[in-house]
Amino acid sequence: MADKTDTYCLMDQFLWGEEVNLETIRIVCLANSRKLGERCIAGVDLETGKWVRPVNEGGAELSLKDINYEDGSTPQVLDIINMPVIKRQPLYYQPENWVINRKNFWSKVGRLPVSKLQQYCENLPFIFYNSSDRLPQDFILSKGIEQSLILVEVEGICIEKKLPPWRANSQVRAKFKYNGIFYDLAVTDIQWEQKFSGQQIEIGEYPCKGRFLLTIGLGKEFKGEHYKLIVSIIKLD
Repeated sequence: MADKTDTYCLMDQFLWGEEVNLETIRIVCLANSRKLGERCIAGVDLETGKWVRPVNEGGAELSLKDINYEDGSTPQVLDIINMPVIKRQPLYYQPENWVINRKNFWSKVGRLPVSKLQQYCENLPFIFYNSSDRLPQDFILSKGIEQSLILVEVEGICIEKKLPPWRANSQVRAKFKYNGIFYDLAVTDIQWEQKFSGQQIEIGEYPCKGRFLLTIGLGKEFKGEHYKLIVSIIKLD
């Protein structure tokens, strides 16, 4: 396994004051999104079929240095990745979190065909318990949640670039129906956000036809709410 000791100057046996129990999880990457100026990566463990969200200690977001492969490239959606981790560290709103071992590079070992993804799709009455774009913190604390990441298939989406009065810059959102219910959620998928946030794209709505897979996650608490975020958009046809 490639070593990043020169980069991080970490001890061989201890990391953040804890003994390192080196483990590698093989995931298919289903999210590479923006998170507070850094990155959020998430995927499904190919052995267990469970969601994994790699994080730094305390659930902190990842830097580009954290996620780079040894050749300097960054993970892309559908990459199959061997990811060195230390331990599970679930948060009340993100039970899938695993603390990464920053001493070693991640390694790409292949690509998963899009046709293999639908086995991971959910069929739920609601996206995270309601039809809103957020979930109250009080609800999560009182009821608890089993997952904060889901993959759903939808027919058609409408991308909207808007400039809310409380923001200094534009926001990219996606409107769609899932199980007959309308949703309007913020997009943090790096590629789609960059595509529609550029100055050449006017404020407005942009319908996109076809079938799509959406990876949707819950963000950090903000004013008593956890917002639902589209962290990946994958076109099927």
